[in-house]
Amino acid sequence: MIKCVIFDLDGLMINSESVVRKMYVDVARELGFELDEEFFTGIIGSTKKAAQAQFDRFPLLQKNMASITKRRKEIVYNEIDNNPDFYKKGLFELLDYLDENNYKKCIGTSSHMHYVDKTISGMKKDYKFDGICTGEMVQNHKPEPDTFLLAAQLANAKPEECLVLEDSRNGLLAAKRAGMIVGFIYDTVEADEYMKSLYDYSFNSLDEVIDFLKK
Repeated sequence: MIKCVIFDLDGLMINSESVVRKMYVDVARELGFELDEEFFTGIIGSTKKAAQAQFDRFPLLQKNMASITKRRKEIVYNEIDNNPDFYKKGLFELLDYLDENNYKKCIGTSSHMHYVDKTISGMKKDYKFDGICTGEMVQNHKPEPDTFLLAAQLANAKPEECLVLEDSRNGLLAAKRAGMIVGFIYDTVEADEYMKSLYDYSFNSLDEVIDFLKK
């Protein structure tokens, strides 16, 4: 029985993956090369450390990482401040449903706490989360299960009682390894056969999760 829903952040709660993807494409072209799909599949849902193999393939990105990180932060924060549609379709409806029906809700992300705080501050209501696990709180990041296990622990929820909502290969694998129920919502990465083997359910948007929980 599901008692807790754990949300990934980027690409799941906010439309950050699409704007960051465009930023990387633009930066690469400014530097004189093109990025491939392998790059994005390898970095989405990962910390820089976990995605290091992809950045190693493009040394010019690595060389300019400080300015890229600054540019990424500015773009995302501007969207949070100025674009109400930056939050994913159905997010607030799902959060309201969870609150109204006494589900626990958590965030499990590789991003840092200040980034999570900024995201939450831009929401239409002051939503409270029972557990938040960020990149600086665990040693092993996605695709290892630590992020989701700690989020559940903070919410006093058992892994088998948790539904994880993810949009990335690394996130799906982390949720699977955590022994949790795994839900996939498409953002920028199409699910291949391997990804399909990792999730238990797929949804077109977050509001579809409401109908699933009602059943």
